[in-house]
Amino acid sequence: LSMKHSSVFEGAHYGLWLTERSSATIAHCRFFDNELNQLVVADFSEATLDDVDVFNGRQSGLYIIDGSLVHLTNSSFYHHHDAYPQLFVSNGSQLNMNESKVIDSYESGIRFEKQSYGLIEHCQINGHYEAQIDIRNSSPTIRETFIQDGGTCAIRLLHAGGFIENCFFTGHEHNIAIGGSCETDIIGQEADALRQYEEALSQTIDMDAGLKGEELHNALKKAQETADRDARTAEIVGLVEQLEERLGKK
Repeated sequence: LSMKHSSVFEGAHYGLWLTERSSATIAHCRFFDNELNQLVVADFSEATLDDVDVFNGRQSGLYIIDGSLVHLTNSSFYHHHDAYPQLFVSNGSQLNMNESKVIDSYESGIRFEKQSYGLIEHCQINGHYEAQIDIRNSSPTIRETFIQDGGTCAIRLLHAGGFIENCFFTGHEHNIAIGGSCETDIIGQEADALRQYEEALSQTIDMDAGLKGEELHNALKKAQETADRDARTAEIVGLVEQLEERLGKK
């Protein structure tokens, strides 16, 4: 498919769906007000998107899945459903994105999951309440990108790899949020985030081990006290039996 200077809008399903190793070049187009994902690239398909505007959709603006590849330049994504990331990259897929904007939606701007990867370079991501870039079990490179004015965090790393290089963060509760085992290399601003996370994790493990040790000590102490009480009880019962026996003999 080669598509230029066109608009795809107000559909009851997808705006555009590429599947089964299809390919497309799409330039100077708009996709808006479609009920499902506005652009889907699936099943080892490939798309090159240049100067596209994707907005006001009921699900994600761009959904890349199952080993597919998208090259995206000079484009904008904004205002999608609160429950869906604007760009969703899943299941071993790749997104290469340059000189583009992802702005003003409640959910994440971009989510990578399930061993996906790619390059986000010279872009602007702002105005998302959830993590503006959400990386789960994936390893993209985020380079020289402005990530601004979000809610919870600029980038969330969960069992992630890849690189964050010379990005700029302002206006978040946290710039980098990290969970699980994380092998991401961070260069420039927030370079110490991973070290700080590992130190905090180590302290938590030590505190947990200390609590478990204290709990074990208290349990042993209680067991010993119970055993001592039982022993004293047995001793008293024995004395009573002896006393009754003597009284009986008398």
